[in-house]
Amino acid sequence: MALEIHDRVKETTTTTGTGTYTLAGAVTGFETFTANLDNGDTTYYCCTDNTDFEIGIGTFTSSGTTLARTTVLASSNSNSAVNWSSGTRTIFMTYPADKAVFKDASGNIASDLNMGGQDVINAGVSSADTHAGIYGSSSAPVEFTVTVGTKTAAHPYYGDGSSLAYFINGVESPALTLHGVDNVTSNSEYYYRFTLSSSDMSSHPFRLYLDADKSTAYTTGVTTTSTYLQIAVNEDTPNILYYQCSSHGYMGNHAIVLGSNKINHTEALLSFPTTTGTLVGTGDSGSVSNTMLAGSIANAKLANSSITVADASSSTAVSLGGTVTFLGTSNEVEVAESSGTVTIGLPSSITANVTGALTGNADTATALATGRTIAMTGDVAWTSASFDGSGNVTGTATIQADAVEQSMIADDAVGADQLASNAVVTASIVDDNVTQAKIADDAVGADQLASNAVVNASVASGAAIAFSKMENLTASRALVSDGNGDVSAATTTATEIGHVNGVTSAIQTQLDAKASAGFALAMAICL
Repeated sequence: MALEIHDRVKETTTTTGTGTYTLAGAVTGFETFTANLDNGDTTYYCCTDNTDFEIGIGTFTSSGTTLARTTVLASSNSNSAVNWSSGTRTIFMTYPADKAVFKDASGNIASDLNMGGQDVINAGVSSADTHAGIYGSSSAPVEFTVTVGTKTAAHPYYGDGSSLAYFINGVESPALTLHGVDNVTSNSEYYYRFTLSSSDMSSHPFRLYLDADKSTAYTTGVTTTSTYLQIAVNEDTPNILYYQCSSHGYMGNHAIVLGSNKINHTEALLSFPTTTGTLVGTGDSGSVSNTMLAGSIANAKLANSSITVADASSSTAVSLGGTVTFLGTSNEVEVAESSGTVTIGLPSSITANVTGALTGNADTATALATGRTIAMTGDVAWTSASFDGSGNVTGTATIQADAVEQSMIADDAVGADQLASNAVVTASIVDDNVTQAKIADDAVGADQLASNAVVNASVASGAAIAFSKMENLTASRALVSDGNGDVSAATTTATEIGHVNGVTSAIQTQLDAKASAGFALAMAICL
């Protein structure tokens, strides 16, 4: 949480190797680290067995009572962590000489103070040097030592993400200030290096982002290795960057680039003009949206400052901000505007003279402007009333006299159903124009024949005339033919005819035979 120094704090430790010190208890006459530090506090320490020594910055953990070797400042092992062998050593709070601030014999601070890479001369007095950023080249960058420790309430993201935090030069996740505005020469940027142990870099990779939640990584001018991240800062470096662990959330804080001309606003980068009239945001493809602007832009500043309105034969350029008016008559088009939307459509009705062809069907019709009479002439004549389209027209058609000739009528085309009663009379039939084939059997009866119209010569020799068609004769008489061959009734009756029924041979012959037999019988009797 905080860097603290207290008097007369000394304990023993039997820790071996180069790992975290386990505190074994206070030396007689001294206090323990636990009595003076809170969990997560850092302090300056010295550990020695009276032969080897190690001075550094340690991070205290109350659970287990340990002190981690956060940063080794000096040691008998070439200023690296001492690899302790077995044995008991003492470890105590100290005030390292190169961290000490003291007055000289005249009462002045004996040496310059360095705070965050900046010189402070005569404490309490601000000078130009106080605000001057130290330059670091690519081969000798400004270095920050980064360690990993337990996050405390002093962290800006305490309670969010990981429970661990980055400590930079012993300070828990400070907000950093970076310099660098020039990239004209190959090595004019300001270089900063953040160094971690290989194990910390492996477990908690130190990276830069455009946002604290790491949605967008920043890699321009950035070099990473297994033990450090280095960045070259110039005027095109975003004004706000975030250093965070790529594997865990919210372990770090942010850095401000004082000389940047590129604003980082919620990951959207907006560059200041490099030439007159240029203002471009990343992701905008050189375009500026309305949300980026305030006020108005003159038409002269726009690549296209007008809209061309044209028809088939002419055009007019209308300046942006000008007015384009759409006109229409009730018989041509109807134009309506509402909330910036222009609607152009055909009118519901048109009253006008139309020239040219029209296609399609009208939903409704009333009447023609001028009525017309429809008529037919020739063999069939028909005349209507005036037609104006407002209703149906009717008329009577008349077939003119002699309009229908025999050659126009097909055989058997006109039957009884097509003829009016008495439409065909004898005078209408040309002599010999009706053949026997045209007359159906029994089609001509007595009603159709004139008196004495049918004589023997009219009946074909092979024709059969039913007795029902003949005139009635005297009842119950035999028929005989006269000398002319005509059939007539004889005086012999049907009864008389019945007497000869069953006779198979000549009656006289039979009588003669009968007589001879009777005479013979009689003679026999007599004898």
